[in-house]
Amino acid sequence: MGNLWILIPPCLYGVIITLIGHWGEKRLLADHLQGQRSTKSPWAGLANLVLINFIFLSFLPAIILEVFQPMIPFLGARAGLALGIVVLFFGIVPARLFDAPRQGWNHAFWMILVDFVRVAGALTMVGWLLTL
Repeated sequence: MGNLWILIPPCLYGVIITLIGHWGEKRLLADHLQGQRSTKSPWAGLANLVLINFIFLSFLPAIILEVFQPMIPFLGARAGLALGIVVLFFGIVPARLFDAPRQGWNHAFWMILVDFVRVAGALTMVGWLLTL
């Protein structure tokens, strides 16, 4: 990992997809969330959002792919996508499905879609950028 600038595009991608997911959640699932509306600005937690996306969608995957990529049968973007799918199916999907009875199934499936786009895209980008 000679060039740390490659960590910025996946982080920005993750932040943008997260903000689009929050916007879509407010617009598409408005009937379910009417009693739960918050007056908090989406920009209030932007520093935390950027930091979390940097750590979990850029920094840690880059380190993991740098160390373990020679052992996986894929290279580049395919290795990143494989890591993203593993993270999605063994971490995110079970957590969202266990939380679905509390939040509602439509909300759970929306968040799974947003998480898939965010994680798979960012980790694919990390894998691709590491091989450049």
